Amino acid sequence: MFLYAAVLWTVLHTSAFAITNLDQDYRIGWDAREPYHFIDRHGHYEVLGGIDIELMRLIAADAGLKMRFVRTGWSDNLGGLQSGELDVALGAFMENQRASYAWFTDSYRSEKQMLFFSRDDHPHFAPSSVAELLQMVEAEQFRLGIVSGFYYGPVLTPALQEKRLARLIVKANAETQLPGLLIDGDADGFIADRLVGVAAVERAGLSTRIQEYPLVLHEAAVHAMISRKNHDVQDVNRFNESLARLKNDGRYQEVVRHHTAPILLSAALSGRWFSILDIIGTIAFAISGVLIARKENYSLLGAFVLASLPAVGGGVVRDLLVGREPIAIMATPMYLYLVISTVLLGYLLNWLLKFVRGRFLFVFDLSVWIVQLSRYVLPRNVFELFDAIGLAAFTITGVAIASQYQADPLLIWGPLLAAFTAAGGGILRDVFRADAHNPALKVSFYAEIAIVWGFLLSLFLYFLSGQVGADSVRLAVVVTVVGAFITRMGVVVARVHSPRF
Repeated sequence: MFLYAAVLWTVLHTSAFAITNLDQDYRIGWDAREPYHFIDRHGHYEVLGGIDIELMRLIAADAGLKMRFVRTGWSDNLGGLQSGELDVALGAFMENQRASYAWFTDSYRSEKQMLFFSRDDHPHFAPSSVAELLQMVEAEQFRLGIVSGFYYGPVLTPALQEKRLARLIVKANAETQLPGLLIDGDADGFIADRLVGVAAVERAGLSTRIQEYPLVLHEAAVHAMISRKNHDVQDVNRFNESLARLKNDGRYQEVVRHHTAPILLSAALSGRWFSILDIIGTIAFAISGVLIARKENYSLLGAFVLASLPAVGGGVVRDLLVGREPIAIMATPMYLYLVISTVLLGYLLNWLLKFVRGRFLFVFDLSVWIVQLSRYVLPRNVFELFDAIGLAAFTITGVAIASQYQADPLLIWGPLLAAFTAAGGGILRDVFRADAHNPALKVSFYAEIAIVWGFLLSLFLYFLSGQVGADSVRLAVVVTVVGAFITRMGVVVARVHSPRF
């Protein structure tokens, strides 16, 4: 009888624990590490998002668990797992010391630890291995920023803890603080995960000053850690089974792509070269409006409207469609400055030519010189050249916004937003002019180029995996820019028209 009672008590106790274990909130520690876990702003709302966060939510829904996210530093995450105050810590490398107090789930992604620094400050700093990096840190008194409690691999971690390097190691509580160490002069470089480092630099607006050095310091699989004090191996198996289902049905890949593609694409577009293309395109589109205003005798205000519509009108429509706040022309006045300057300069040149015509002899000589030059370099061809550059740049911008604001399906919205950005403003301009001809919709093979190349870039991003680096995305952007430019110039030379309905 006593034995029966003992067995019954054990069964009931175990069942009660299991039920409680399922009903309780899993306390998950997180710290700001975009794109893995971060506060995402949607208009006036703030939402906790990121690859790890969304995967945990999907796993919770699949396994029937309740989860509560608690913001803590990484060191606090480890301490919370040991004490039982936290149930799960995200984004952990497997380490023997951690295995004493936490279960490791199956790997759900990987991380590459990279070095970020300003090459302008250290032009000869070019290590080819981790060992050489450590030697150069000591020899050149290179102050290195790291996150307290992070594991940087079996070679780098113990080396960073040596006393001889202690005064050169600057510790931060989170990776988002690392770029600030360089700007404040507290460090000369920092180590961070490739995606986290790129995102942190982009967020801080330092992409032109801080760059990633092409040396992988440590690469390994990443796991979730589950507290041994609160959970058993069955909970770990439940997590792994749900993770496997996410990978099999494609939801895992979709989450990774949503957060990886915008960061890598933003990094690829952060260079000065793309800014120059963007400026050239904006000016070329504005000139098209100025030329029409002069030909059809519009007022100065009318010229500004005709210039601004092709230059920024398509971008405004695009931003309104995706709910971007603030829209691009309100986030930075540069584009309006370019339009205003183009219109005023065009007005000034037109007025000057009218004023000096017939008054000064050199005007006649200048006219003869322009006529002779135009035999070799037609003004129309020069305009088409710059216009093609603008078309290519705006195609990329449209796809980038579609990816950033997760306009799904990307294979549809990427090409459409590319066309809106590149050709939508010109269509609006001709509608404003009440031009029944409207070449963009009837004759010109123009928007179609943005659609085709926007689709190809979107296709690349759609199949983007978390292992693709920024260099591969940058190459895809360059190919798209060159392809759209050559296609447009070929259309102009061959006088190809859009297929008629």
